[in-house]
Amino acid sequence: MGKYSITIILLLSFSFSQTTSGVASFLKRGFSPKWSSLEGSSITFVDGSPSLLLNPSGLVNSSKIGFNGSYVKEKVFDDVNFQQLGMHFSNLQSFGIGVCISQARVGGIDQYDENANYIGKGMFNEWVALVGMAFSITDLDIGISNIYYHVDNLGLVNNSDLELNKGRMVLGMRYDITKNLNVGVVIKNNAELLPGEYMEGAKKLGIGYSYHNNLERNLFNLGGSYSKIKNSGFLSFGFELIPLKNLSIRGSYCNLEVHSEREVSSQISNQNVSFGLGYTFYLNEKTWVEISYATKLNTYPSIMEALADPLSKNDMVGISISLH
Repeated sequence: MGKYSITIILLLSFSFSQTTSGVASFLKRGFSPKWSSLEGSSITFVDGSPSLLLNPSGLVNSSKIGFNGSYVKEKVFDDVNFQQLGMHFSNLQSFGIGVCISQARVGGIDQYDENANYIGKGMFNEWVALVGMAFSITDLDIGISNIYYHVDNLGLVNNSDLELNKGRMVLGMRYDITKNLNVGVVIKNNAELLPGEYMEGAKKLGIGYSYHNNLERNLFNLGGSYSKIKNSGFLSFGFELIPLKNLSIRGSYCNLEVHSEREVSSQISNQNVSFGLGYTFYLNEKTWVEISYATKLNTYPSIMEALADPLSKNDMVGISISLH
């Protein structure tokens, strides 16, 4: 059986639903500073543990061991804590596995009884765990990940059902057309994270291009993707400039709506602009440490009004360690 036959079988066997109600929405704020600022091109370039949500095929990459950690400063609610930790292991660019834990927490919530009497403060706590694997067949990488959700809402605890037929899956593929050009496909099914509670399903197609100089170092990466969510279609674009070996400048424009059959589609996915910086320390030939920063700015009701509104953006800082 050829690699294209395997791809077709995986696509046909992966279920997809359109009915959603939206939980774990904090995941949309970003999964690491690097890939938050490169969201428009992440489908073709992402690697390491952030791949578990964005494109699991990125678990197959050049680093044997990788660690990723990030922290978000939420501008809308000052008492929101949001952080993520992940690790991945890859074997000679042919097989990879990864795990990631993401958390959002809001403390100090005032609680009242049915007679409006104050009874104390409570906490809202969300955890999402992702685990996945990927393998490579010549120039084709295929990966799959599973999402597990836990929520404690003022003492009311709920968890994802561990039954496999609940289908909280992300399927991703990436194919190298040439050394510089690749394409990616990601399918997220309608995830029943809790009984009767869903996260939006999506289909995404992307293309990416990398330019190398004579020293085989990347000078820039460019990418774009098309996403279909419910009955709406969105375009996203991302770029990364690498003027120095250690320095990366990143940016993206995401969720430009190109078609919709419903007027409420703007509630599904808001347009946003992201910017970021990354600086890499090369401890030796095989150990790299990158410190990165990103800011994501929503563009509603307009880009000029959003720029003047400090509550419309999130800042993220992170660190990643790679052993090659």
